[in-house]
Amino acid sequence: MAEAMAVEMRNKAAACSIEPAAKEAKAKADGTVMKSVMIPDAYIKKLQARPPRRPFSRLSEDILQKYPELRAITAKADAEMQALIKMEEDIINQYRTKGHAIVQVKEDVLNWCRAKGYTFVEV
Repeated sequence: MAEAMAVEMRNKAAACSIEPAAKEAKAKADGTVMKSVMIPDAYIKKLQARPPRRPFSRLSEDILQKYPELRAITAKADAEMQALIKMEEDIINQYRTKGHAIVQVKEDVLNWCRAKGYTFVEV
């Protein structure tokens, strides 16, 4: 069950792989192409309206000793949640200071989102 939750978190984190923006599309060392897009105001307003995300609760040391495989799974899920929290904070901070938020998104994720009907403005 914990393994399934970790897989789901990895999939969501990969789909939301957003980083503070640079000015142009760039290829990372692994060949991943990143594009700059403006985050829609409706998404930012949704972020502002809900309570901020919080890190996962830690499992007790007793449970981690009993199920040692959970240590790596929970560490990875925690790191992914921390990255998501930081990304959302960055989006809100950009919006407050600039009136908009621009982020870097993997090109294949951007194409997937467009195929699902989401729209983005490339900058």
